[in-house]
Amino acid sequence: MWVSVAESGAPEIPMPRPAAAPLAALALVASVALPPAAHARVRCLTPERLAARTERAALADPNPYRPTSVGWVDSEAYPLRVHYRRESDAERASGVVLPAAEHSWAVEVDEMGWPAPPPDSGLGGDDRFDIYLTNEETYGGAYTWGTGGDVWTDDGWYTLSSYIAIDENPAWIPDDWMGDFVAHEFNHALQYTLDGWEKNLFVWEMTATAIEDFVYDDTNLYTTDFVDYQEMPFLSLIFDGYRPEVTAYDDWSYYEYGGAIFGIFLEQRYGADDGALLLALWEGLAFGDRADEPDVLDSLALLAPSEAADVAAIYLDFAEWRLFAADWDDGAHFDEGALWEEDAKAGIA
Repeated sequence: MWVSVAESGAPEIPMPRPAAAPLAALALVASVALPPAAHARVRCLTPERLAARTERAALADPNPYRPTSVGWVDSEAYPLRVHYRRESDAERASGVVLPAAEHSWAVEVDEMGWPAPPPDSGLGGDDRFDIYLTNEETYGGAYTWGTGGDVWTDDGWYTLSSYIAIDENPAWIPDDWMGDFVAHEFNHALQYTLDGWEKNLFVWEMTATAIEDFVYDDTNLYTTDFVDYQEMPFLSLIFDGYRPEVTAYDDWSYYEYGGAIFGIFLEQRYGADDGALLLALWEGLAFGDRADEPDVLDSLALLAPSEAADVAAIYLDFAEWRLFAADWDDGAHFDEGALWEEDAKAGIA
């Protein structure tokens, strides 16, 4: 399937994970067993929008996907607002989604130090950060969308205001998964704050998926897509599921999500395993305009443990670490490696 952006004058972009296509297959899964198996879930749909966006289209309409709502609930602790499309979801918005958003803010902004999302000029009713429980363009998953121009022009970042949309159907996102979904999408909002025009899709999803584990350490939903990454250890670490090198092997790959194993490696090998190194990676990407420099490799080089090390050394370290998963775990690499599923092993799938 292809998503056309011909109206913007840009070429069509292949979308191996189109938003609508998986829905029929997922509906079958859901009809058999609710909630669906973790690997059958629709993940974050943010890359679809990032892959298709163009500068002209983004500037022309700052909110092409913003959902509708009939009501909302506001946080008393943070500038957060959770909207709902159905009156029947008011309690879920206040009792499930809002606490997850407050917890995500507390961990990612207050503890880790990510910059808070900027105000959005009153879109959504006021300047609070908006989260929508909806069925509009979510297809069983969630997305974070940021467009427009640089909100703060004098800080060396390219900051876009954004919002989150999360599917309202608990068959797709049950309450016990909601925290991971909110933490993941909220991290995308913070990425938009630092480097809103970052073009490498891998670093978006690798980071947000790894952050799930720091915000909700008791769950292991972040490991869901490790198999899609580990089954192709011969490819570049920073590819994504739209690259022909990936689609040649799996045209529905969640490669960039499974790349969270690389983010976890960076934290445990070179950092303090507290999320700070992933923030440093994004700070290294940040620049005050839409230029694609510095890129991911430039920023990775800044994380190298010494002047003698470089990106190649990081790659080689990871080539060793990624082998120690599931019952191949040796107790000296990934902290939770022994807990991962069998298909997290490199090259097994």
